[in-house]
Amino acid sequence: MVDVDSIRTALRKYAEKTDLDECWHWTGAVNSSGYGSHRYIWKTVNDMNITGLHLDHFKFPESCIGKLCVNPTHLRPASVRENVLRSDGFASHEAAQTHCKHGHEFTPENTHFRSGNKIKRDCLTCRKEYDRQRYNNPERRDAMRAANRRSRAKKRGDAK
Repeated sequence: MVDVDSIRTALRKYAEKTDLDECWHWTGAVNSSGYGSHRYIWKTVNDMNITGLHLDHFKFPESCIGKLCVNPTHLRPASVRENVLRSDGFASHEAAQTHCKHGHEFTPENTHFRSGNKIKRDCLTCRKEYDRQRYNNPERRDAMRAANRRSRAKKRGDAK
């Protein structure tokens, strides 16, 4: 349960607040990302260390102003991934896609995630078609073969 006295003490100077269910608008200084002091308020009210986690404005955008809201009942600890995917940013839009731009479904068999990235992915059907067209292009194929011959000759030590 939220300790109202702790909240009043922590917010006396820097937040416009109405009641427990509404947004509490932070009027003090904000950081470079535009956030108020929601981590400080959370820690003060909940007496809980959340190192390694983000505070997710889980009521945003339905009924919360987001970055400047410091109402601890609008916040919850979340992993970085969960917080990013709930946002309205590029990563969340990418993750929400079910098909590539050519209409192929992202299935486990048809999806390649880029080196260690669980969000940026490639359609394997499109990738295979791209590689096929690239290799079957006579000029490109001949250039690739010539480069391979030069590389092998250089390794043998008889490069021209």
